[in-house]
Amino acid sequence: MIRSILHKATKNDNTPAVDLSSEVGFFANNTICRMSVGKKCTKADLGGKEFKEVLEDVLPLTGDFQYSDCIPLLRWLDSQSNRRRQAELTEIFFVFLGRFVVEHIERRKNYSALQCEDFVDLLLSLSRGESMEIKITREHIKKIAFDLISATTDTSGGTLEWAMSELLRNPWRGCPGTNLGMSLVQLGLAQLLHCFNWSLPQGITPENLDMSEVYGVTMPRAGHLLAIPTLRLLLELYEPKP
Repeated sequence: MIRSILHKATKNDNTPAVDLSSEVGFFANNTICRMSVGKKCTKADLGGKEFKEVLEDVLPLTGDFQYSDCIPLLRWLDSQSNRRRQAELTEIFFVFLGRFVVEHIERRKNYSALQCEDFVDLLLSLSRGESMEIKITREHIKKIAFDLISATTDTSGGTLEWAMSELLRNPWRGCPGTNLGMSLVQLGLAQLLHCFNWSLPQGITPENLDMSEVYGVTMPRAGHLLAIPTLRLLLELYEPKP
């Protein structure tokens, strides 16, 4: 996230507004994917679409109004095609996660002791336990990993997005990251506020910054948050130490 914003902030003297909604979304998604399956999720993994893009298609269907909720007899019709669309999008995730589960199984065969285990490795270890009351299968692992990634990406990314919206709307506030209960939000806010000074694009003031929201599971912003970053530190301090 910081490298991406840094590249845009140093591209030319007239720094364009950065799409913070996308930046914090990718940050949350990449972090949880690395924790869950050991690597970032690329477009190639999801049939040419970013993980967050597919997720943004799935979640509104989950929280959308369904006629069949009021008239159960119409459930079989799927008149809004929401269930069909949700099943198609969810299948994309399950194919992707199934491939990662197989890769983890093969990797564990070749290494007796893994130096670094992720969440899928932990579930695979539990699936071998003879004392487990419920046998954990590959399908269980895929569904648990999907729940973890989808829930964390949208909630943490959305909280980061709203936190930056409030900070740009009210710049006399201190960094609220330390008061937030989620490590992803703390880390993301700390990096954004430490590495850059932020201002609103021309024509937008804190008073007229659009803070409208849309109906959904996590009450997302109606429009993407755009802001202009300015470097706070010496350029060489942004480079990682060997």
